[in-house]
Amino acid sequence: MKKMIIAILSLVAVSGFTAFAEGDAKPAGDKPKHEHKTFEQVDANKDGKITLDEFKAAYANMDAAKAEEIFKKKDANSDGSLSPEEYNAHHGHKDGASK
Repeated sequence: MKKMIIAILSLVAVSGFTAFAEGDAKPAGDKPKHEHKTFEQVDANKDGKITLDEFKAAYANMDAAKAEEIFKKKDANSDGSLSPEEYNAHHGHKDGASK
């Protein structure tokens, strides 16, 4: 029984290493702090835009003030909602050029 468990664990370890080497897996440390949610999941009423309330609801585990700050940074045209392009854009830099 002990040899069988060792064999299974070895097989699992080799399979995981192979998947990682082929790019099918990521090391545990590469996961972002907050999992990325798709636009469709956050757009609760399915109207093609995300409101601040929808954004806060989707990221309820985040501080509300922080969620509002991120939302405002993503709202490039300042219309109070996020389009799919605005939602998926990365805003890692500090500038006002996108407005």
